[in-house]
Amino acid sequence: MDLGTRPALETPTLVQALREDGLMGIAMNAVGLVPELWLAGLRLLPPIPRPAKIVCVDAGAWKPGNEGPDAIWTRFADTLVAPGGSFAAPPDGSGCFSAGIAAVVGSVSRQVAPAYAHEMVAGYTCFADRATGGLSGAAAFGPWLLTPDEFLGVAGQELSVRVDGRTAARHSVQPLVERLWELLAHCSSWTGLEPGDVLAVVMPVLPGPEAGEICEIELPRVGTLVTDLS
Repeated sequence: MDLGTRPALETPTLVQALREDGLMGIAMNAVGLVPELWLAGLRLLPPIPRPAKIVCVDAGAWKPGNEGPDAIWTRFADTLVAPGGSFAAPPDGSGCFSAGIAAVVGSVSRQVAPAYAHEMVAGYTCFADRATGGLSGAAAFGPWLLTPDEFLGVAGQELSVRVDGRTAARHSVQPLVERLWELLAHCSSWTGLEPGDVLAVVMPVLPGPEAGEICEIELPRVGTLVTDLS
């Protein structure tokens, strides 16, 4: 159902709802509603279509103090690929495909202690990063957000990555989530984070993905983020 068209919903976008602490209102407006749209017939956008900030880290390389371009980097809203969309691969096949988990910031966050970072998260989802050499690249996240209360049962499970139907990687979720909280606290120490900002922790999967490969990132209860390399 499209809650953005409901007159009772005063926050028609998710970012606005986060800024106004309106997620509970969205949930209340959805109670008792009959589904009116078929998911199979929809073209999904990223859960946050135009985040102001997208900060990514390599889970195995980054730690506070190691700020090299291979450890931490940014992506921009105009490089986002929608779920089910295509990454443009460079002709020489350079770059790397990485997969992991993203957190969407739900509250204004400045100078957050690591022990409280989880309280600043509005939701979690799958994240794909396609580096194309140097600092350039693109990213995708989705297909939708899972709120922290629903995510509790996922933390003890695995993130699965498949390429053309073959299992390419499996990662325990809990260490990735803990790195996300560490990243949120770190970023909030040198910049203000706002509702709708996206933080991602990823692990390299393919050093040189080939055009035409279908990449799937599956997170229990969140679903599967599918992208292809064209």
